[in-house]
Amino acid sequence: MERTISKILCVLLVVVMCLTSIPIGSLLTITQFGIVSSAADQTNIQYAIMPLKTINVTQKAGGNYSHKGTNNVDFGGKQNLYAPFDCKVVERSATYDGGNRVIVESASKIKFADDTYDYMTVLVAHDNDISDMPLGKSIKKGDVFYCTGDYGNVTGIHVHMCVAKGKYAGLTKNKYGKWQLKNSILPSNAFFIDNSTKITESGGYTWKKLPAITVDSNVNGGSGAIGSQTFKGNVVKSWNVKNIEKLSQTDAQIKARVNFNKRVKCTQAGFYFGTSKDNLKKNAKVDNINYKGTYLDMWFLMSKYGQKLKSGTTYYYKFYVVADGQTYYSSVQSFKTKEASVVKSWNVKSIEKLSKTDVQIKARVNFNKSVKCTQAGFYFGTSKDNLKKNAKVDNINYKGTYLDMWFLMSKYGQKLKSGTTYYYKFYVIADGVTYYSSVQSFKTK
Repeated sequence: MERTISKILCVLLVVVMCLTSIPIGSLLTITQFGIVSSAADQTNIQYAIMPLKTINVTQKAGGNYSHKGTNNVDFGGKQNLYAPFDCKVVERSATYDGGNRVIVESASKIKFADDTYDYMTVLVAHDNDISDMPLGKSIKKGDVFYCTGDYGNVTGIHVHMCVAKGKYAGLTKNKYGKWQLKNSILPSNAFFIDNSTKITESGGYTWKKLPAITVDSNVNGGSGAIGSQTFKGNVVKSWNVKNIEKLSQTDAQIKARVNFNKRVKCTQAGFYFGTSKDNLKKNAKVDNINYKGTYLDMWFLMSKYGQKLKSGTTYYYKFYVVADGQTYYSSVQSFKTKEASVVKSWNVKSIEKLSKTDVQIKARVNFNKSVKCTQAGFYFGTSKDNLKKNAKVDNINYKGTYLDMWFLMSKYGQKLKSGTTYYYKFYVIADGVTYYSSVQSFKTK
């Protein structure tokens, strides 16, 4: 009965419209749910637009690698990502293993490329900086909200993307140990593309064009200036992070050069630092450097910037620079401070059994605690600047607060010449760290 009444009402409405010469299309829209509503009500429906201007699939869903059994897809190239609809940040993970993951959820139901109408959740990963994406942040459709990058366990610059139907329902781990959003679908079933979208590698997916009936005039962001925003990292040509300098038990100097692909203005530089690569904190910055050029050198001595380092500890760091108003980051690097010495003193004994062609060298090394020694030996030569390892005793498996060692040259293959000065130094491996005595000398008869 209800269905019959509904049909009669629809027929009557169409008859009225015909008699009053009102175009049907100006007032009615039939949605995928079969619900009749006014076109005015439909103008707020947002179509999910592909966040990337260039589709370059570098790893498809499924396969035998990191996407096995998932709908996750990787897109390569240096690009910004534009919000596909009005949305908010519902989850973020500023960690190395998480790859700076950000998850956004649509503010309302939107139109999918598979012609369904629902909320949409999008996960993206590997941007080098998500400090501007706090939890709960609201984002307008078309605004730049993310960027391809190489943060995390990656082999190149890209964005890892996962799309789900419905509101954010969490992540799920499949039988292959791979993560994805619950209720995930392929990005090609979620996003429309428009005339500005360039496809360099489709991945074998069919990408649906935005239908002409769309009334959303801001699908590309801003005031219609398609692609007017530039990639965050496009002025940086390369980072050249130098070897650690002035490394000690409590200090180190980090150094880098950032090369630009054009002449830029740099207004700030600095570094992030910490004992966890997933939780680096901004430690030092140089403001108002007012530098213009195609490269910038930077170096920071930890003690100068308030860092009190601990011996034998691994530290992580990354550099940043503000160039032409944008912030760019190097990849995360690491170093380990020198171990605290367990050697209390070296007591190099007097030469014994000295002759024209032979001699015995002898020493005691004293430790400041009981240690495990696994190897000992000496370096030897006629030049104190070019000593070579000559003998070693492996697996001595000694534990104690001192170790005596002695070596007769003839026993260790040394054929000495009379009247010649020789140089030597001892070494010992204690608790896994190598320690050396000072250089000594003797002269054969």
